[in-house]
Amino acid sequence: MTSIEPTGERVVRPVGFELAQAWQLITDEIEQRRTPLHARALAFPDAVQLCRWILGNRVRIGAAAADGRVELELRGHHIESLAGEIAGLGGALEVLDPPQLRDRLARVGAELTATYAED
Repeated sequence: MTSIEPTGERVVRPVGFELAQAWQLITDEIEQRRTPLHARALAFPDAVQLCRWILGNRVRIGAAAADGRVELELRGHHIESLAGEIAGLGGALEVLDPPQLRDRLARVGAELTATYAED
């Protein structure tokens, strides 16, 4: 909005309209458009806080799995960017879906091994 001009007409709030709800719907929609990639993962409890630091509000924390790891939903901009953000967690985070993200992380791991493995 760059300017407003009064019209003198009365503004009527629609029945049932709640500003907080409307604002939440708008912000959720914007966030979905900005981070369309959704991934499912399991993380060891110590890695959950790291995921929060790295991804902020782009991580949703779920229930504990039978093996003690925690279910996570991760959101990102693209396969490449999300892989780059979480690769440093190593084996503390296992991506379950999508397969393209798993494949990218495997390639990152292979590249790092090739670069840093001792001869």
